[in-house]
Amino acid sequence: MKLSTSIRQYIGNFLLNRKLKRVSRRKEFNNLTSSKFVGILFNASDKDSHIYAKAFILDLEKRGLRVMSAGIADTALEIKEFP
Repeated sequence: MKLSTSIRQYIGNFLLNRKLKRVSRRKEFNNLTSSKFVGILFNASDKDSHIYAKAFILDLEKRGLRVMSAGIADTALEIKEFP
């Protein structure tokens, strides 16, 4: 059983490395004036940072940008405070 698992893992790693050699990505730099979509990650544990993030999100949406945001909280109890 252990031999078959190690063989499958070896073959899987070999195939993955072979595919990774062919993968390329297009690198591109955008600022807020040329971007169409913005992602924001903020600390939701602090109520002030939540207020600033919300204001910034509203400002970006007024500019016509699509915005997706996520707040990270330390505990589940802190999430109940926010609407």
